Amino acid sequence: MNWKFTGIENLPKEFKVSPTEGTLQPCKDVQIQIKFDAKEQKKFDPKIQLHVEDTEGYNIKQDTKIISLEAEAFNITLNDAMQVGEQFLDFGALRVGEPKVQQLYLKNQGLYPIKYEFRMKKDSTKQMFTIEPMEGSLNPNEDKNIAVKFLSLKEI
Repeated sequence: MNWKFTGIENLPKEFKVSPTEGTLQPCKDVQIQIKFDAKEQKKFDPKIQLHVEDTEGYNIKQDTKIISLEAEAFNITLNDAMQVGEQFLDFGALRVGEPKVQQLYLKNQGLYPIKYEFRMKKDSTKQMFTIEPMEGSLNPNEDKNIAVKFLSLKEI
């Protein structure tokens, strides 16, 4: 049988289909790759058609099959200040043994829940900073203040 997709030319640029037509021998199969690569947050639901007919030229055709391609690209979006690096904590000069707590503001501005986790690589940093909570999740439009505590038991 001969087969061919139509409507491929109308697909958004985020979709690539390969191959788009061919001949299929009896008891054989063909693998079709549909690639989706999006650069911005958006939902897609284009349709293509599959046409199948005989190879002998008798004009024997199957009913056209409509194939829906549904895809969604989304961003993980924290509050704007976090995205551009404008939010920072400055504890200033403190006496040895004097704790200071500052708040770090997180807000999920995306469409889906996200998880976050803070990690400190150096042991010296782990000894001076305490973050509460160290990990958690945020639902869409949910915000949370994270308490960051600094306390040094020696002069640095």
